[in-house]
Amino acid sequence: MKTHYIRLTEFFLIAALFFISCTKTEYIENVIEVPTYPDLEDIKIDTLKAQRADIEFYGAYSETIDRWYITLFSDSKATYDIETDKYHGTGTAIKLCLHTKISSGKDKDIPVIARNYSAPGTYSDLAIGQFETGYSIPFDHPYLGKTDGWYGSYVINLDAPTYEPLAFFDGTFSVSKNNDGTYKISGMMLDDHFVKHHFIYEGKLGNVTEYEFPGASDSCINSDISLTKKELPKIEIRDKGDQYRYDNSFRNFRVYLTGPDVEVAPIKSIIEKIKLSGHGPVVLLDLFVSPDANGRIPAGEYKFAPREPNRGIDGSYIKPFRFLAGYPKRYSDPQGCWYYNLDESGLWSGDYAMIDGGTLSVSYAEGSDTPIIKAELLDCSSPAKKIIIDWK
Repeated sequence: MKTHYIRLTEFFLIAALFFISCTKTEYIENVIEVPTYPDLEDIKIDTLKAQRADIEFYGAYSETIDRWYITLFSDSKATYDIETDKYHGTGTAIKLCLHTKISSGKDKDIPVIARNYSAPGTYSDLAIGQFETGYSIPFDHPYLGKTDGWYGSYVINLDAPTYEPLAFFDGTFSVSKNNDGTYKISGMMLDDHFVKHHFIYEGKLGNVTEYEFPGASDSCINSDISLTKKELPKIEIRDKGDQYRYDNSFRNFRVYLTGPDVEVAPIKSIIEKIKLSGHGPVVLLDLFVSPDANGRIPAGEYKFAPREPNRGIDGSYIKPFRFLAGYPKRYSDPQGCWYYNLDESGLWSGDYAMIDGGTLSVSYAEGSDTPIIKAELLDCSSPAKKIIIDWK
């Protein structure tokens, strides 16, 4: 009986070992390897003694935190173009994004940046005295088309043919104000290629430049513009139907007045993006018209339909005989009313303006199906510039 008990135990023991073995094998097959990081003593070190420091004010990140940018240049002649989000010159540029208490962002508020800064615990961890880690996001640009914008803290080698920023994800630095009004900025940051960047700067900070995301204003015209059928001989009317799905009391017409060398590509559905090619001036009129409109712009006076702060449209404005404000920062697929020029590559090439007000009317001569369009459109700059259209 005892012998039988031992054999039974052995049987269960072997079965258990077999089960564990199978389980272990299955678990190992699903293991995801974690990459190994270099030992601290093996991390490379790069040292930068900056010759110039620029400062930019980004604005409120939350109800309690503002963001400031400091850019350190190893070459005093290197520059950063805030309009195109591009660096020019040689050497190295280190960009530091600082979280500070709320201020007005004026020159007199620069001392708010003086303190020690460390890395955030997580990407969503926001606190005064932290720097923002580096990251990139895609956006539309009137000159560059689809491109990536870099934000947060990072380092760039401007000598590289096509430079690519390296994001900072760890480190510490300090900013202090000297008695003579100059500043000392020093610290060590670790980029995502495990290179330590020691840096130091001591000197003046330039005047505050206000940063505007994503690096370009929505109008660059410097004076009023007048356009007639001579400059805009072609018209394309695209019926977008009830694309806003608000109700059945309106239709949405996209009207393109274009130069002779601009082509508007055909589309197969109302949700397909309208594409333009060629070069020359374009005026896009985004109209709400009556639901019975059938390829012909209804005659009448059109009132301006503004956008909400979140860029949406109040439902009370979605009705016939309205023209819609332009959608900010929407360059590759503009919506609302815009004026712009195309170059040979199909990108925006010179003057452009998002429409943010004005008057517009449509009429017809007796017996004619060709509209007469008169408009005095206002751009989004201050003071507003006019785009005057006399199309007949």
